[in-house]
Amino acid sequence: MAGAAYRQLLDGVSRDVEAWLGRSEGDVIVLATCGCSRAEILKRLMKPGEPAFSKAYVYRGFGEKVGAMQDAEEYGSLEELIKKLKEWSGGRLAVVPESSCEAVALKQMLEKGAPYLRVQLLYLPQLYREAAEGYSGDVKELARVKHSKLGEAYKCEAEGYSSTLLREWGEQLEKLEEAKEAVLRLSPGRLGLGDYLRDVGVKALAELGAAVFGVPVALAMERVLRPVAQLSLSGTASALLDRVRKIPSQRVEELVSRVLVSLAKPEARDKVAEGLARFIASARGAARHLDGGWLEDALETVWDQVALEWGMDARNFKILVENFAKIASGELVTGEELRGGLGK
Repeated sequence: MAGAAYRQLLDGVSRDVEAWLGRSEGDVIVLATCGCSRAEILKRLMKPGEPAFSKAYVYRGFGEKVGAMQDAEEYGSLEELIKKLKEWSGGRLAVVPESSCEAVALKQMLEKGAPYLRVQLLYLPQLYREAAEGYSGDVKELARVKHSKLGEAYKCEAEGYSSTLLREWGEQLEKLEEAKEAVLRLSPGRLGLGDYLRDVGVKALAELGAAVFGVPVALAMERVLRPVAQLSLSGTASALLDRVRKIPSQRVEELVSRVLVSLAKPEARDKVAEGLARFIASARGAARHLDGGWLEDALETVWDQVALEWGMDARNFKILVENFAKIASGELVTGEELRGGLGK
């Protein structure tokens, strides 16, 4: 029954997407977010004979989810994707980014590098919200997600429901609610680090773009936590930047200096230390749900939401959470261990 309900949900949202596309004037449509059955939606939109897009560019690894789809091509980096989009010569294009952070960076890069392209966000959670009338209030609350930075970048509403959580879960509902709350506790705002991110990062964001939103706090972690772990998070910051676009090392070093000067102020240092203490404690609880199983898959959009607030993609953010959970468990984590997997 759950399978039939899921297919019915996808069929309804697919029709809503087609109606949305009929009203859209975008040349490039960015499908967001992960955890919203984008592969199934895209397969319906790219059916042979009447495709909704002349071409779909998808992040590396997504191709295996859609199979041998005609006119779907993987990209390896945003630089590569931008180059392909600049060669656009008519017809509507679809883009499936790996993360919401990547979607934000893509928008900013296109505004600078290809301002003639009309880029729009197709925020699927909003359409799932409109199609979820038949679900219970508890399930709707569980499925609720919000990507504020994504909405700001594309100037649209970015709040709705994740399709992977729109199920009548029965006895598993309480476990999912607990797991979701554990992930949300990692939000900078919940940790008391939201103001710090804005105060320290605002100038760097203006200079380097959305890709560095989490970097100031990553650098702060190194300074504050060095007494308890052999951390080298400036390397982590550089790896995160490299995943989005190439930025001269000198500019990264300037950002490092700016953050360290800010941390010289006792009130800033104390605030960050308190927030990171909460982060470490919360990481231990959240890491329990990173088992690669159904629970982690169900919460994919929630992980993406919190990762975006840190300026990271979910994959790299999970690596940080797992390693800080080790610190909470009394394990010594080296900088190399902390960076393990970043940028690969």
